[in-house]
Amino acid sequence: MADHVRAAAWWFAFAVGCALTAAHLTLIELGNLPSNPITFAASDVVERYVHPLFVQNWNFFAPEPISTTVTVWARAATCDRHGHCTPTAWHDISDPLIESERQNRLTSLEIVQLMLSNAAIEFENRAAAAGKLHRQKGQPDDGRTLAYAIDPLDAMIIARTSAAALRHTYPTKSFDRIQFGLSSYAFPRFTHMREPDRPLAAPIVPAAWDRFPNGIAPFAPPARTESKSRLT
Repeated sequence: MADHVRAAAWWFAFAVGCALTAAHLTLIELGNLPSNPITFAASDVVERYVHPLFVQNWNFFAPEPISTTVTVWARAATCDRHGHCTPTAWHDISDPLIESERQNRLTSLEIVQLMLSNAAIEFENRAAAAGKLHRQKGQPDDGRTLAYAIDPLDAMIIARTSAAALRHTYPTKSFDRIQFGLSSYAFPRFTHMREPDRPLAAPIVPAAWDRFPNGIAPFAPPARTESKSRLT
């Protein structure tokens, strides 16, 4: 009798595992298929499941090599009782995460780096779409400030990850405000392959200042300091 119970439990676990795997692969594939009535109807479910850990930066039937890189920058500020705030320099948040992952492929920072990268790409894409819509409506859009309202979930992920890195960079300081920014660079095409991979000072497009998050944030290595101004 016990053998029958164990066999039934094994087959039940096997069936559940197969069902979960099939559901996972189906949602990933729906997220990568070109727009059609099926993907449109399932877009809400796919968005909630795929984002931010399983976001893919390519589509079925139209694979493309990586053409751009997005770097997350951040700085923090302490404010006095009169509201005067003193900011730090801009710090590179993305590259130290990537370097930590390269040094140890088994590090848990891989998940943090993946979430940050996907959040930054999604936030930039939505910001670009919002800017295009503003221009189509004849509204001013200088592209110099990113609004949290464009994509609040990804903005929260970027801000909290940046805050964790800044805490490691300034372990004795307590901050009141945080500001992140994105710099994007398009890799040279084959005809320009002898050009450098990235410019020495890609411009940073900043988001608005926000309250420094003091809750639990994902671990991140110390940020890299950028001494020169890189604002657009």
